[in-house]
Amino acid sequence: MGLAVYNSINLDIRFPPCCYKKLLSPAVVPYNNPNATVGVTPFTVADLEKCQPSLAKGLKELLQYEGDVEEDLCMTYQISYTEFGQVKTRILKPGGQDTPVTKENRKDFVQSYVDWLLNKSILNQFQAFYLGFHSVCASNALIVSIKTPTILIQIMIWVKWVQRREAVLNLSHLHL
Repeated sequence: MGLAVYNSINLDIRFPPCCYKKLLSPAVVPYNNPNATVGVTPFTVADLEKCQPSLAKGLKELLQYEGDVEEDLCMTYQISYTEFGQVKTRILKPGGQDTPVTKENRKDFVQSYVDWLLNKSILNQFQAFYLGFHSVCASNALIVSIKTPTILIQIMIWVKWVQRREAVLNLSHLHL
């Protein structure tokens, strides 16, 4: 993707907005620090909603639940998910398997879940993607000028528009 931006090449790939937000965290690769954590940023349920709307809806319902969260839902700080056909369980914080989700701590549970899903569960893979993108788009002037994920998305869309416009102009002499 970085090479495509650098060379003004259209990749018709649509990433969720949180991906672009991660690419800008931090906007410039930490100098001379190969162990720096990159691509980790705070996310909310609203961010999750753009890539996994049904899960976000369930988490919002948990936050708005009027009943006794601990007694009615019987949840702890662990989640289950399917990976390559196998059900896996992830504990979201130390001792989480024994920590009930209550009305008082449900916001923390939701935040822990969102952070695990959009940051921790893909940390190594996204760091490689981040470093690859930034190794090609290494111009500090370019990256520092991209202050928000929206601007990065607009750059990708602008590249696509320019390419389509050039294609139309190149065909205009054919008088079709």
